[in-house]
Amino acid sequence: MLRIDYQIIRYGITGILLNLLTYSFYLGLTWLWLTPRQAITLLYPIGILLSYLSHRTFTFRDRKNTSVTAPRYLSIHVLSYFLNITIIYIFVDLANIPHQFAQILAVFIIAAFSYFSMKKFVFHHRKV
Repeated sequence: MLRIDYQIIRYGITGILLNLLTYSFYLGLTWLWLTPRQAITLLYPIGILLSYLSHRTFTFRDRKNTSVTAPRYLSIHVLSYFLNITIIYIFVDLANIPHQFAQILAVFIIAAFSYFSMKKFVFHHRKV
């Protein structure tokens, strides 16, 4: 029998909504005045907070003390930030690909990295 993984469905719903929101702001900020790296740097802290609250309560349904999960979550996003900057550097600065497309690629790479990191490292103590 096929088992539906509702956790990954909730992760996808949350991720799509948050990424549409932050990508829209990213496009607006880069259109107005910021470089891609500046826009990412400005939006990451906001995205981290919204993402943590959403994934903690909705995706992984974690009820543990945030003193354990929050630092782990933050460490995953610090790594994600540097991964994002690296992707932008490689595709925009080295390969001359438009930053709008490079950032979409980065969203998918980072989403996969984040999900597995959260599942195995941040919220691993919970079974949903």
